Amino acid sequence: MAGSGCGNGYSITFPVFVSKRATISILWEYPDWTGTVRHVVGIDSSPIRAARTGIRGGNDIVWVGRAANHAAKLTDLDLAPSTWITDEVFIRLADELKYGGTPPTLMWEAFRWNRQGGRRIHGSDWAWRV
Repeated sequence: MAGSGCGNGYSITFPVFVSKRATISILWEYPDWTGTVRHVVGIDSSPIRAARTGIRGGNDIVWVGRAANHAAKLTDLDLAPSTWITDEVFIRLADELKYGGTPPTLMWEAFRWNRQGGRRIHGSDWAWRV
């Protein structure tokens, strides 16, 4: 397929700090706005393919594979954590991405994703001071 690629990779939806920045921008433009912005990140790992699809002059790249699909579905979970990773990603994380603070504390809470056959996932709202 023209314009397609294949590889093992991480599918990520972000940026992380969009909620606060987007709210400020919206309020600047629309001071009477009373809505809320919630941003969620989903990360999974699997083989994926990229394909250019559409009509001439109006095509785009789409990502096909479990990682792209599940990363997007993780962002739709109606739970508090704003960052979600699958167990495949969690087990690959270095310890400094699993534990933070003094004394080191696990930054991730384990969950079962019932809509995906009880698949193990992890959620976090951990933040570092910059």
